[in-house]
Amino acid sequence: PSHDIIATYREIGGLIGNSQTNSSIIQRCYSKAIISGGGNEIIGGIAGFYSGTVQDCHSSGSITGASVISLGGLVGQLDSAGKVKYCYSEMQVSSGTNTGGLVGNNAGTITSSYFTGGPDNGQGTKITPDQSKRRSTFSGWDFRNNWLIDEGKNLPYLSFEAWNLYTSSIVTGK
Repeated sequence: PSHDIIATYREIGGLIGNSQTNSSIIQRCYSKAIISGGGNEIIGGIAGFYSGTVQDCHSSGSITGASVISLGGLVGQLDSAGKVKYCYSEMQVSSGTNTGGLVGNNAGTITSSYFTGGPDNGQGTKITPDQSKRRSTFSGWDFRNNWLIDEGKNLPYLSFEAWNLYTSSIVTGK
């Protein structure tokens, strides 16, 4: 299920608002959230302001904010020591200054990471809905240990999410 986050603090994230520790790692996780900021914030689907590594993660939902400093589908602002690797965002992101579908404001490194919604500010690779459902799109991703994909049907999901998808289909009968 997704969760609503309504905040007026400076850094807002689906998981973490602010981490300025270069050695911190967010790995193999996801955020499904509806995030709304009141103004003058840094907002991201996973993290607002981040200095560490975000790897093998994804985010979905929506982000809106009035007078935001930086807004990104995965990370609002990535510090110079920050890294985003093998991630994607399908967040619907409102447009504005320092706004992007994957990372809003980037001083770090982005490797093989993608987004389907939000403005294309050159931070990450924008892909179409059709491309998002093909394994060949996700260059260098570990589809043996970390990710799974139902070719042509949906976006990649983390291997531990397979159980949730399986039990959900039993409950709904789909």
